[in-house]
Amino acid sequence: MSFPQELSDMIIDEASKIPGKEESTRALTSLSLVSTAFRERAHGHLFASITFDGSARAMEAAQNLLGLLEVDHDTDTLGLASKITSFACSIPQSGAGPLVMILNKLFIAEGRLCSLHLAFLSPYSWPYLPENLARAIFEVCHRPRLATLSIDWLYNIPRNFLQHSFVKRLTLDFVSVSDSQLPEFWFAGVAGQGHCEAVLLEYLNVSVEKRILPLLTTSPQFDPKTVFSCLQELHFHDIFEDTDLRAQLSEVLSGCQGQLGILKVWLAQVYHDLMSLPIGNLHNLHTFAMTVTRHTDTPLSNFAAFLEHREFPPSLHNIELGFLFSLTGLTIPVDDKAIFDAFRKMGSDVLDELFAQQKFDHVRYFSLQCELYLHSSYVRRPEELERLLPSRFPHIASRGHLSFSVRVKLF
Repeated sequence: MSFPQELSDMIIDEASKIPGKEESTRALTSLSLVSTAFRERAHGHLFASITFDGSARAMEAAQNLLGLLEVDHDTDTLGLASKITSFACSIPQSGAGPLVMILNKLFIAEGRLCSLHLAFLSPYSWPYLPENLARAIFEVCHRPRLATLSIDWLYNIPRNFLQHSFVKRLTLDFVSVSDSQLPEFWFAGVAGQGHCEAVLLEYLNVSVEKRILPLLTTSPQFDPKTVFSCLQELHFHDIFEDTDLRAQLSEVLSGCQGQLGILKVWLAQVYHDLMSLPIGNLHNLHTFAMTVTRHTDTPLSNFAAFLEHREFPPSLHNIELGFLFSLTGLTIPVDDKAIFDAFRKMGSDVLDELFAQQKFDHVRYFSLQCELYLHSSYVRRPEELERLLPSRFPHIASRGHLSFSVRVKLF
C-alpha cells in the first residue's frame, strides 16, 4: 500500500513546522528514511537553508556536507545541492576549507531564487583572497538563481565584480570597492547574461567605510536614474560620519523617485546637510525611519527640526524614529518624574507639537524606539515605561487616526 504523493508531501510539510529546530530536524530526518518520495520532500526542508558560523565545529560540519554532495551524482540537478536555496557562511582567517567546493556546487540547477551571505570573521582584502576562493565567490555570484547577496568585511572588491549578475537584493557591510577591475576572461562564461551597464537593484542595505556605489555601474558617468530606477527599499548606515557618504545618499534618492517605498537611515547625529535630501520627490514612499546612533542631549528636538523642514509625499504613512540616551547622571533614586523631566529636556514637547500640523495628517503609524541607559536604582520594566511615556506626547496620542507606540530598551 502506498500513500498518494499529496499526502506524503503534507506529512513532511507538517513535520517541518514542529516548534524547535532540533525537534523538526529529527522528525524530518526520520521521515526521509521511509521512502524515496519521503526523502525528496524531506531534503527540500532539511537542506533549504544552510548556515556555517566559521567555528571549528562548523568547518567539520561543512566537510560532512561536502562529502554528501560529492557522493550524490545528481546533486546539482535533482539532489542535495539543488535543494539549497539559502546559504550563509562565515569564513575564518585560516581559510575557507571545504566552503570553496560547496560554493562551486550551489544554485546551479533551475529552480527557486536563492540567497547567499558571505561574512569574513576578520577584515579581508580581495587581492589577498586565495585564487580558488575568489573564483568560487565570483562564479556563485553570477548564477541566474542568485537574487539576494550579502557580503561582510571584504575590502577592495573589483568595481566590475557584479557585472552580468542577476542580484536584486544587495547588503554590503564594511565593504569597499577598488578602482581595479577583474580581467575580461573571468566573464567569458557569463557575458550576455544579466545586466551589463548597471545592477538594477530592488533592495539595498549599505554600511560602508569608503565609497561603494561604483560597484553598481560600469559606466564612467554614474547615472543615478538608471542604477536606482527599480529600487524599492533602501537602508543606509552612515556610521563613519562621512559627508561624502551623505552626499551619495542624496544622489541615490534623486535616482529612485519612482519606486522607493521604504527608506531607513542610521546616523551618528542629525546633520544640517540632511535638510536637502530629496524626500519630497519620492512619490511612493510609505515608510521613513531615522535612527541616531550616538548620544545627544536633545534627540527629539533634532528629529522635530528635521521633520519640520521636510516636505513628505502624501503616500507616507509610517514614521519611525530611534535614539539612545544616557540617564545615568540623574539624581538618585531615579523615578518616573526624573524620566519625564529628561524626556522634556530631550524635546518631547517640541516633537509633540509638530504633529499638530496639517502636513502630518496622512501619517497613520508613528513609533519611537528608545535605548535608555539608566541607573540601576530604576525599578520599572521596559513594558511599563512603554505604557507611561506616550502621556508625554498628548497631541500625538490624541490623534484618532494615528497609531502611536513607544518601544524601550533599558541598559
